[in-house]
Amino acid sequence: MKLKPAQAGALALALMSAPAYAANDVFTVNGASIAATAPGGYLPAVAAYFPNGLFSSSNPGYVQGSLSASLSGFAPAGAYATLSVSTTSGNVALPAGSTIVVYNTGANAAFVKLGASGGAATTGNDMVAPGGALALTVGTNAYLAAITASGTTMLNISGGAGLPTGWGGGSGGGGTVAQGTAAAASGAWPFYLAVGGAAVGPGNALSVQPGAGAAWSLAAGTNTIGSIANTSFAATQSGTWSVGLTGALPGFASTPAVNVAPSATGGWSKGGNSGLTNTVVAIKTSAGQLARLDCGNPNASSAAYVQLFDAATTSVTLGTTTPNEVLMCAAGQHCGYAMAVGDQYSTAISIAATAAASGSTAPSTTLVCAWSYQ
Repeated sequence: MKLKPAQAGALALALMSAPAYAANDVFTVNGASIAATAPGGYLPAVAAYFPNGLFSSSNPGYVQGSLSASLSGFAPAGAYATLSVSTTSGNVALPAGSTIVVYNTGANAAFVKLGASGGAATTGNDMVAPGGALALTVGTNAYLAAITASGTTMLNISGGAGLPTGWGGGSGGGGTVAQGTAAAASGAWPFYLAVGGAAVGPGNALSVQPGAGAAWSLAAGTNTIGSIANTSFAATQSGTWSVGLTGALPGFASTPAVNVAPSATGGWSKGGNSGLTNTVVAIKTSAGQLARLDCGNPNASSAAYVQLFDAATTSVTLGTTTPNEVLMCAAGQHCGYAMAVGDQYSTAISIAATAAASGSTAPSTTLVCAWSYQ
């Protein structure tokens, strides 16, 4: 205790002039009876100087010293209770102890409140997260009420004493997020992927491209290709690509379309002959496909025939070698075909024009032909 300077001087004077008292003498300070601590003690002098009490609002005291305390952690007393919690408030009697720890062993958050047997909890009370725990001082309460916002959970309650330390935790609860639209004034998406400031979706596709100077390629062999929209980068082919479906489609699905974007490269090779007659010429000297053939017969009175051979020109003898295909060009007409996937020739593609279907005589007039192959 520290006294103000004026108080200290007055107290010293009082102590010097105070008479001695016996050990059983009793004095009152601040309304409390206090005995002299020893014969000749000076406590009465203090009481006489402060007739209205040692400390008051007009005469504050100053206390100087130190405080030490020993705090122990929570010690379970072996008393427990359990409570099954739902969206309707329920309660359970507390286990013995001045402190309880409430453990949430379920998957949904619980909201708890201490009180009497008829007490009820609301979702505005203290929350115990799934997998977490909450310590509460019991006080005069005898029951714990609990409720969930949705679903159910289970609470284990441990009674004991001491200061709870060393736990907390909890885990994030599951749930769903109601989706609106990216541009809605209300009910908008909480998050969405955007390209150029607009949500990704029909009309605003997300494209994935190789880095600058790079190109994507598929190795030779069988490759499974998903949905690809190539609008701005080069794809390098290696080997033969077979585009189709792997496995069976589900019953509700339809066969997807394969769209090939036009390109200045990678198409079919083209060629022709403006004077085709009974001399065998080569369309392609190696194996390939013939997808388009168009021959015009300018002769208005005589038909002509186009013979095609899966053989090199040197291996064909007109009138002797059987042609693989024969087309008739009527007088003054065109003959031919065009296909998305051409006819297959395993050795070479050779062609000639004759007056008869399998003959060797030249037509009355040479034919004008054009073709596409690979």
